[in-house]
Amino acid sequence: HVKIDNTIGAIEEVTVPAGTFSEAYRVDSVGEIEMVLAMGETVTPLTGSQFTYSTWYVEGIGMVKSSDDFSGLQADVALIASSLIP
Repeated sequence: HVKIDNTIGAIEEVTVPAGTFSEAYRVDSVGEIEMVLAMGETVTPLTGSQFTYSTWYVEGIGMVKSSDDFSGLQADVALIASSLIP
């Protein structure tokens, strides 16, 4: 099972290699993964895997940036270029 709660955290400026966007919608997400490991007759519940991430969206372009933290491992994604940018 994966449970994710999303909220619009802010409308803010964001800068990525493709440019600076003054009105990006930041969506903050918090999630939890619950699973069961079954090996033969042994069933072990695995809980407590949590993750957080923020994603920035710009109207007419889509996602321009994402930043996440999954159990201490961080990763970022950013838009480099797009034919949708005038």
